[in-house]
Amino acid sequence: MSVDSRLAGLKRTVAELLSGEQTTETVGAAQRWIEARAHLSSAAIFAELQRMISPRGLVEKSPTNTRPDALARIRDSFPDAVFLHVTRHPRANCRSQHSVYKDRGPEGDQAFDYEQHWRRRNRLCLEFGATLPASQYMLLHGEWVFEDPRTVFAQISEWLGLRTDDTAIDAMMRPEDSPYAKIGPAGAFGGNNKGFMANPQLRAGRIPKVPLAGPLDWMAEPAAGFDPKTRHLAHQLGYGWDDLPVPQDDNIQEVV
Repeated sequence: MSVDSRLAGLKRTVAELLSGEQTTETVGAAQRWIEARAHLSSAAIFAELQRMISPRGLVEKSPTNTRPDALARIRDSFPDAVFLHVTRHPRANCRSQHSVYKDRGPEGDQAFDYEQHWRRRNRLCLEFGATLPASQYMLLHGEWVFEDPRTVFAQISEWLGLRTDDTAIDAMMRPEDSPYAKIGPAGAFGGNNKGFMANPQLRAGRIPKVPLAGPLDWMAEPAAGFDPKTRHLAHQLGYGWDDLPVPQDDNIQEVV
């Protein structure tokens, strides 16, 4: 991925805030805005964006931030920030990751350890959350959002000190209204999840239950099942109690 493509989200954000729209021209102006601040840190850029939209708040959701150094820098730079840890069942998550990496060919797919990736990121988020006050960390099953979005949105909003009235929740039920819920203009096509931009409607409903037990069918040579470390962490997060016993070894450790 090129540096330019990684800046797509930032360019679209700056274009929207400076000009109220995202066009080839406003993205070009955003590019110049960013270049003029190339000497600043990411935290300084983020703080400037925050001042531009105050009293509203910014949301940063890049998965690449789930690294010890990144999370620590965010906490140190923005001590009042709150962290929402959204989880997904390991089987569904690994299948989703496989659907992305398989397009990079056999070498890219086989070189990526989906299971370890899921453990590493969720374990890191749990450990980081344990260092924060309860008011700054919430763990949420992503599946809950689809199964009962209005209740979950109200709970998150109350935690954040935001409005919980019907009008506010109705707006949250329409992600397609976001100016970022579509492919960006030339020079900033991305900046958001491709699947979401292709179909940004909230697809609420029951999520099919998937077991922890059973072969890992996305692998070239399917393993018999998840590693005990994966099952242990899944149980800790609240997944899979119906089909597997909790491992007896509570001291299973994962090397990050």
